[in-house]
Amino acid sequence: MAFSGWGSSLALVPDKAVSSAAQNKCLSALAFILCFAFFTAGFNKALNWINLDFNTSGTALWVYTNYYITFRQYLLADFLKGMPFYNLKIMDYLGVAFEVSPLLFLLRSKKAWGTWLLIAALFHLTTLLFLNIAFLTHVIIYATFIDFSKAYNWIKNLLAKRIFRIITIILLGVCVSVRVYDIFKFKTSKLVFIADFYAEEILIVSLVIWILMFVLLYNNAFKSKRPIAVNSL
Repeated sequence: MAFSGWGSSLALVPDKAVSSAAQNKCLSALAFILCFAFFTAGFNKALNWINLDFNTSGTALWVYTNYYITFRQYLLADFLKGMPFYNLKIMDYLGVAFEVSPLLFLLRSKKAWGTWLLIAALFHLTTLLFLNIAFLTHVIIYATFIDFSKAYNWIKNLLAKRIFRIITIILLGVCVSVRVYDIFKFKTSKLVFIADFYAEEILIVSLVIWILMFVLLYNNAFKSKRPIAVNSL
């Protein structure tokens, strides 16, 4: 990220602008790391989940553990709990295929890689809905592959107006104040405004974020004129 150029726009102390070639290399390196991370997770699942024993299921273990032990029973969790067991076994195969395949998409083409990112966002969205696992920290990784140039220009024009600069400063001040208050009260939180024990609120906010991410990735993969950089590998 140090060479990606992200710090050269909308920063209090902007970094020196980098060439598009350097940005492409950074995105390619990050894409490869992401592929490797998913492959290691998928390979481990394959060793334990891929078999013809339809009396066992790794997905079922996640479903029942989340529902009955950690009490993640929000959104669509009831639907998955009541699903026939063989469907959960099929999900074992689908989950492993998804996690071991990103490198194939990456090497195939830019559009194929954009398609896999879209599938990944859908995967996290369904995991949120059915297993109540937010995976919010993953959002920033996928966002790296989205072209935000139009958003930068729009925000830059807004911040050029005094009223919007004041509003931005106030909002940032509120965020910092709330976070500092939570720290001194020893509250843990994955989101700035919501403590961890408000599980349902976190899931709702996460749902909105993942839907937005899905839409952005779709537009970036199939409607954006600026392609996703993967050809520097």
